[in-house]
Amino acid sequence: MNRLDACLQLARRYPGGIEALASRLHRRPDTLRKELTGVEGYKLGVDEEETIVALCQAAGVRDALAPLTAAAANAGALLLPLPAVPAGEQPSLQRLAEAAREFGEFAGALAQAEADGAISANERRRIEREGGELVAAIQAVMAAVAREQEASRPAHVRELRAA
Repeated sequence: MNRLDACLQLARRYPGGIEALASRLHRRPDTLRKELTGVEGYKLGVDEEETIVALCQAAGVRDALAPLTAAAANAGALLLPLPAVPAGEQPSLQRLAEAAREFGEFAGALAQAEADGAISANERRRIEREGGELVAAIQAVMAAVAREQEASRPAHVRELRAA
């Protein structure tokens, strides 16, 4: 699926559909519909797509990352969403422990697959899944460190960055 088709399907799932989403984007529904369907002379910008994804995430729309996932897949990449972290949590060491566990599972899957000298398609899929989970765990550590570093800045510096 291409990102525009994914975005169109996402917009249809938004509470109130394309009409409600258009209102949030300060557009007329027919204009948004034309942008989402690729009518000549109309183009959905990356910023608008990002806003649509954010609005759908906030509204709890299922598969809200579908346009981004489609774009990543078309580029030969993989999108790994970062896990949500409850407010006030200081999870760097906890996240590091999780990443270490994921590394163990990744290494175990690889070792098990190579044990007979041949890697099957199922074994490859398991290795890729475990590798993706490891990358996600490492990204979660990095995000936690960034949050902790930002929180340790003086309040006046945080306010300047937010402005």
